[in-house]
Amino acid sequence: MPNHRLFALLALAALGGCTLIRTVRYGQPDARDMSMFPHRVMHAAETPFRFAKAERQRTDLDTVSVRDPRTGRLVPLAQHLADMRMLAFLVIRNDTILYERYANGHDSAKVSNSFSMAKSATSALVGIALARGEIRSLDDSVERYVPELRGHAFGPVTLRQLLGMRSGTAWSDARGNFLRQAFSTDARIFYTPDLHGLLRGVRREEPAGTRWRYKDTDAEVLGWVLTRATGRTVADYMEEHLWKPIGAEHDGSWILDHRGGQEKTSTGWNATARDFAKFGRLYLEGGRWNGRQVVPPAWVAASVGYDSTRAAPEVVTWWGMQHTLYWWHPMVPAQGDFYADGSLGQRIYVQPSTRTIIVQLANSNDQDFPFRRIAGALNGERWRYPRSIPGLVLQAYNAAGIDSARAVFHAATAEMAARPGSYAMWPQSLRAVAEQVAAQGHAADAEEVLRWCRERFPSEPSCTR
Repeated sequence: MPNHRLFALLALAALGGCTLIRTVRYGQPDARDMSMFPHRVMHAAETPFRFAKAERQRTDLDTVSVRDPRTGRLVPLAQHLADMRMLAFLVIRNDTILYERYANGHDSAKVSNSFSMAKSATSALVGIALARGEIRSLDDSVERYVPELRGHAFGPVTLRQLLGMRSGTAWSDARGNFLRQAFSTDARIFYTPDLHGLLRGVRREEPAGTRWRYKDTDAEVLGWVLTRATGRTVADYMEEHLWKPIGAEHDGSWILDHRGGQEKTSTGWNATARDFAKFGRLYLEGGRWNGRQVVPPAWVAASVGYDSTRAAPEVVTWWGMQHTLYWWHPMVPAQGDFYADGSLGQRIYVQPSTRTIIVQLANSNDQDFPFRRIAGALNGERWRYPRSIPGLVLQAYNAAGIDSARAVFHAATAEMAARPGSYAMWPQSLRAVAEQVAAQGHAADAEEVLRWCRERFPSEPSCTR
């Protein structure tokens, strides 16, 4: 019997052109294999930097209990790495590799895709170009550098708005059924052979600067700006001003939309785990590398500094994800650590207080945040995961009603004030609790939950009806 679903998908792909054909053919990306794309190489440093490797590896970390994102239960790190389809996991402290694991065909010389960790590298290149005068100001419009975007949605957007993910342009992610994934902006950006044409076709959804909304297109426009501002390809510029200066041990590369085309600066950086770690070390050192200032110190400080005036995270997780200049900051509690983040579990985590760098390369979206737990274990400390106040409130409400929920809320928030980091609570999560209570037909109780939200987060729109 003919496969009618396959025929339908192939027909849709033919109608949708090359991008959709690629999406149907390759489907879910694999961090290990980007061979379907052309690349532009960044050559390794003539004198590479190499981390020392401890004679006795910290194999005791295999038994450290970390959170399983699927169940919330604690499991040994070794099991977690296997379950989450890890490719590489490196723990470095004081320039020494203390723990190094590879799996699923990976090794220390294997190049892997960064996915959205590429945005952090793109941010660094913007900072370098700004300091060198190739970019005049972050308040310049895109069309100043890319006149082809004049009259299009991205033309009047400023570089600052792109770095803040506030372009106001339309975007659709790849979550949902196959058709939604295939026609999403996510998939089109990843697989398009004509990046410039796609960016010219993006429509405006709201005024630029209105709100934060994560999207790859903002970073791709920055890549186009970099190429025009510097007169160099992104790969060539990064090779000279960042890749070789940090002593890259292996060739790296950037994925292109087509042969000889534009680097995909939202997702397209490829490197080994150890060379990714060197990028983390660069930011750990404030942008300096062995006495040379590679990235301006003010740019690094602005990238990795936590903003205490922002009460709500850009992305709601138990640790809270604050986003600044394409870097992420855990918020429960804020401790000065930061990380680059990419799909399928790519992470470069840096904890300056202990000079710890952790690189995680993986091939599964079921990921968590074990890094503080592991960094603590190196010191013999047991870092505790915070408890979710909204989760406890909903549990109490479902068990015994609003009086019980109220008592739990006030007790937990008091303890959170006394012991920062013991609990986590975000306005978006309290709003979700109110919605679940309202769905049970208890409008007055839902309004009380929203009132608690407004008392804790008075300026947050999530707390209004």
